[in-house]
Parts: sequence; structure tokens; C-alpha cells
Amino acid sequence: MKILFYSFIIIASVALLPESVSAQGGLVPCDGVDCNACHVVEMGNTILTWLIGVMFVVFAAILAVAGWGLVTSGGNQTALSDAKSKFKNAFIGLLIVLAAWLIVDTLMRGLLKSGDGTITGFGLWSEVECL
Repeated sequence: MKILFYSFIIIASVALLPESVSAQGGLVPCDGVDCNACHVVEMGNTILTWLIGVMFVVFAAILAVAGWGLVTSGGNQTALSDAKSKFKNAFIGLLIVLAAWLIVDTLMRGLLKSGDGTITGFGLWSEVECL
């Protein structure tokens, strides 16, 4: 069952990947020579958004598998507890990923000056300037 699930995710990702990585508005916002730090930040943001979308698809698939296990448990307490455990773990994983994204997003918005695209602070983040 796990092999089928992972195979489906890989095939779906590969099938959708050529559309999302094309140079015309896909994951890569520039054409080789004219890339700069702002394009790398934009690409990272696009990849992060895409990965969160994939995470929701995986979350829905895990919920479907757990729901199927819950429905077909037939009074078997072991199967019932396994299905409930899948539900709980899926929700905990979703909360962890969304909380991590929220923390990073809040910190980065706190480091940005008001609207001009420069990032202040220490380290390499202070060198990224988008005009």
C-alpha cells in the first residue's frame, strides 16, 4: 500500500513538474545570465509555495487512507487505533509544517523595511536587495 501511495505521488509530481519549471512564469523566474539574488529569493518563495501545495495533497491522501482504515476496521481494535493514529499524526504533521512556515514568514517580514525590498539585519540576509 505504501509503495502504491509513494508511486502515485512521484508520478503525479513528475507529470506536473515540466509545467511548473518552465522559464515562462514557472519556478525559475530568470534566464541564466540575468539572474540575481532577488530571482533566487523569488524562486525559493515559489518552490516553498509549491511544496506547501504538495503537502496538502499528501495530507489529503493520508486522511483518505486513514478514513478507509477507520471504515474497514470492522470492530478490530488494533485497526481502529492504527487509523486514529494516522489521523492524529497527519494533523500534527500539518500543524508543524504550517507553524514552521508561519514562524519563518513572520521573522522575514519583521526584518524587511517598509516596502522597498531590502532586508536589514545580520548575516547574508542583509545583502539581498531588490529594487
